Amino acid sequence: MSPAPQPAPRGPGSAARDAPAPRQAFDDYIVGDLSRVANRLARGASALYRRDFGITVTEWRILHSLAEWQQRTASEICDHTGIDKGPISRALRNLQALGHVGGKPDTADTRRIVLRLTGSGRDLHARIMPVAMARQSVLLASLDEAEARQLKRILEKLKASSRTLDRGGSPTSDE
Repeated sequence: MSPAPQPAPRGPGSAARDAPAPRQAFDDYIVGDLSRVANRLARGASALYRRDFGITVTEWRILHSLAEWQQRTASEICDHTGIDKGPISRALRNLQALGHVGGKPDTADTRRIVLRLTGSGRDLHARIMPVAMARQSVLLASLDEAEARQLKRILEKLKASSRTLDRGGSPTSDE
Protein backbone atom coordinates (compact mmCIF):
# COMPACT_ATOMS: atom_id res chain seq x y z
CA MET A 1 0.00 0.00 0.00
CA SER A 2 1.32 3.47 -0.93
CA PRO A 3 1.89 6.05 1.74
CA ALA A 4 -0.75 8.76 2.02
CA PRO A 5 0.07 11.94 0.11
CA GLN A 6 1.61 14.60 2.28
CA PRO A 7 0.15 18.11 2.33
CA ALA A 8 2.11 20.76 0.49
CA PRO A 9 4.60 22.55 2.68
CA ARG A 10 3.24 25.68 4.25
CA GLY A 11 5.53 28.61 4.64
CA PRO A 12 5.62 32.33 4.42
CA GLY A 13 3.30 33.56 1.68
CA SER A 14 1.42 30.27 1.23
CA ALA A 15 -1.78 31.76 2.65
CA ALA A 16 -1.65 34.46 -0.02
CA ARG A 17 -1.36 31.80 -2.74
CA ASP A 18 -4.39 29.98 -1.34
CA ALA A 19 -6.53 33.10 -0.99
CA PRO A 20 -9.18 33.64 -3.66
CA ALA A 21 -8.26 36.06 -6.38
CA PRO A 22 -9.58 39.57 -5.83
CA ARG A 23 -12.94 40.03 -7.48
CA GLN A 24 -13.02 42.48 -10.38
CA ALA A 25 -16.37 44.03 -11.16
CA PHE A 26 -17.45 42.99 -14.66
CA ASP A 27 -18.31 46.56 -15.59
CA ASP A 28 -14.82 47.73 -14.56
CA TYR A 29 -13.12 45.29 -16.94
CA ILE A 30 -12.32 47.48 -19.96
CA VAL A 31 -11.23 44.55 -22.15
CA GLY A 32 -14.67 43.05 -21.57
CA ASP A 33 -16.31 46.31 -22.62
CA LEU A 34 -14.19 46.46 -25.79
CA SER A 35 -15.06 42.82 -26.56
CA ARG A 36 -18.78 43.41 -26.09
CA VAL A 37 -18.76 46.46 -28.39
CA ALA A 38 -16.67 44.63 -31.03
CA ASN A 39 -18.88 41.52 -30.84
CA ARG A 40 -22.08 43.53 -31.23
CA LEU A 41 -20.67 45.46 -34.18
CA ALA A 42 -19.43 42.27 -35.86
CA ARG A 43 -22.71 40.43 -35.26
CA GLY A 44 -24.75 43.24 -36.83
CA ALA A 45 -22.33 43.71 -39.72
CA SER A 46 -22.24 39.98 -40.33
CA ALA A 47 -25.99 39.76 -40.85
CA LEU A 48 -26.07 42.92 -42.98
CA TYR A 49 -23.07 42.14 -45.19
CA ARG A 50 -24.17 38.53 -45.73
CA ARG A 51 -27.71 39.56 -46.61
CA ASP A 52 -26.96 42.61 -48.77
CA PHE A 53 -23.56 41.79 -50.28
CA GLY A 54 -23.08 38.01 -49.93
CA ILE A 55 -19.86 38.21 -47.91
CA THR A 56 -18.77 37.74 -44.31
CA VAL A 57 -17.31 40.35 -41.98
CA THR A 58 -13.88 38.72 -42.35
CA GLU A 59 -14.19 38.97 -46.13
CA TRP A 60 -15.16 42.64 -45.77
CA ARG A 61 -12.11 43.30 -43.59
CA ILE A 62 -9.89 41.70 -46.25
CA LEU A 63 -11.50 43.80 -49.00
CA HIS A 64 -11.00 46.96 -46.96
CA SER A 65 -7.40 46.07 -46.12
CA LEU A 66 -6.60 45.48 -49.80
CA ALA A 67 -8.43 48.64 -50.85
CA GLU A 68 -6.36 50.63 -48.38
CA TRP A 69 -2.97 49.15 -49.33
CA GLN A 70 -3.49 48.04 -52.96
CA GLN A 71 -1.65 44.75 -52.41
CA ARG A 72 -0.73 42.60 -49.47
CA THR A 73 0.20 39.06 -48.57
CA ALA A 74 -2.12 36.91 -46.46
CA SER A 75 0.29 37.30 -43.54
CA GLU A 76 0.18 41.10 -43.84
CA ILE A 77 -3.63 40.98 -43.92
CA CYS A 78 -3.60 38.90 -40.73
CA ASP A 79 -1.37 41.45 -39.04
CA HIS A 80 -3.39 44.43 -40.28
CA THR A 81 -6.79 43.02 -39.34
CA GLY A 82 -5.79 41.16 -36.19
CA ILE A 83 -7.51 38.02 -37.49
CA ASP A 84 -5.91 34.57 -37.28
CA LYS A 85 -4.54 32.76 -40.36
CA GLY A 86 -7.30 30.12 -40.54
CA PRO A 87 -10.27 32.47 -40.98
CA ILE A 88 -8.25 34.73 -43.30
CA SER A 89 -7.23 31.76 -45.47
CA ARG A 90 -10.84 30.51 -45.75
CA ALA A 91 -12.15 34.01 -46.51
CA LEU A 92 -9.45 34.59 -49.13
CA ARG A 93 -10.34 31.30 -50.88
CA ASN A 94 -13.97 32.40 -51.02
CA LEU A 95 -13.13 35.92 -52.24
CA GLN A 96 -10.91 34.43 -54.94
CA ALA A 97 -13.65 31.97 -55.96
CA LEU A 98 -16.10 34.89 -56.19
CA GLY A 99 -13.58 36.77 -58.35
CA HIS A 100 -13.08 39.67 -55.90
CA VAL A 101 -9.41 38.99 -55.08
CA GLY A 102 -6.56 37.86 -57.31
CA GLY A 103 -2.98 37.00 -56.55
CA LYS A 104 0.37 36.26 -58.07
CA PRO A 105 3.71 35.05 -56.69
CA ASP A 106 5.90 37.72 -55.12
CA THR A 107 8.86 38.46 -57.39
CA ALA A 108 11.20 38.60 -54.37
CA ASP A 109 9.93 35.33 -52.85
CA THR A 110 7.80 33.07 -55.05
CA ARG A 111 6.52 31.18 -51.99
CA ARG A 112 4.54 34.29 -51.05
CA ILE A 113 1.42 35.32 -52.94
CA VAL A 114 0.77 39.02 -53.38
CA LEU A 115 -2.98 39.66 -53.27
CA ARG A 116 -4.96 42.54 -54.75
CA LEU A 117 -8.55 43.45 -55.45
CA THR A 118 -9.97 42.67 -58.88
CA GLY A 119 -12.34 45.07 -60.62
CA SER A 120 -15.32 43.33 -59.02
CA GLY A 121 -13.58 43.48 -55.63
CA ARG A 122 -13.06 47.24 -55.99
CA ASP A 123 -16.70 47.64 -57.04
CA LEU A 124 -17.91 45.61 -54.07
CA HIS A 125 -15.72 47.60 -51.69
CA ALA A 126 -17.11 50.84 -53.14
CA ARG A 127 -20.69 49.60 -52.59
CA ILE A 128 -20.06 48.50 -48.99
CA MET A 129 -17.99 51.49 -47.83
CA PRO A 130 -20.93 53.95 -47.55
CA VAL A 131 -22.85 51.36 -45.52
CA ALA A 132 -19.86 50.80 -43.22
CA MET A 133 -19.42 54.55 -42.76
CA ALA A 134 -23.14 54.98 -42.00
CA ARG A 135 -22.87 52.27 -39.32
CA GLN A 136 -19.86 54.10 -37.90
CA SER A 137 -21.83 57.38 -37.83
CA VAL A 138 -24.62 55.72 -35.86
CA LEU A 139 -22.08 54.29 -33.40
CA LEU A 140 -20.33 57.63 -32.91
CA ALA A 141 -23.52 59.77 -32.82
CA SER A 142 -23.44 59.87 -29.02
CA LEU A 143 -19.97 61.48 -29.08
CA ASP A 144 -19.15 65.08 -29.91
CA GLU A 145 -16.29 65.79 -32.36
CA ALA A 146 -13.68 66.18 -29.63
CA GLU A 147 -14.71 62.88 -28.02
CA ALA A 148 -14.59 61.11 -31.39
CA ARG A 149 -11.05 62.41 -32.03
CA GLN A 150 -10.04 61.43 -28.50
CA LEU A 151 -11.51 57.95 -29.00
CA LYS A 152 -9.49 57.57 -32.21
CA ARG A 153 -6.27 58.59 -30.40
CA ILE A 154 -7.02 56.19 -27.55
CA LEU A 155 -7.78 53.33 -29.96
CA GLU A 156 -4.48 53.94 -31.78
CA LYS A 157 -2.63 53.64 -28.45
CA LEU A 158 -4.56 50.49 -27.52
CA LYS A 159 -3.86 48.91 -30.93
CA ALA A 160 -0.15 49.54 -30.44
CA SER A 161 -0.05 48.19 -26.89
CA SER A 162 -2.20 45.18 -27.81
CA ARG A 163 0.51 43.96 -30.21
CA THR A 164 2.65 42.98 -27.21
CA LEU A 165 -0.17 40.89 -25.76
CA ASP A 166 -0.95 39.43 -29.20
CA ARG A 167 2.60 38.06 -29.37
CA GLY A 168 2.07 36.27 -26.06
CA GLY A 169 3.76 38.95 -23.99
CA SER A 170 3.17 38.80 -20.28
CA PRO A 171 1.32 41.75 -18.81
CA THR A 172 3.91 41.77 -16.03
CA SER A 173 7.00 41.65 -18.26
CA ASP A 174 9.06 44.68 -19.19
CA GLU A 175 8.44 44.36 -22.95
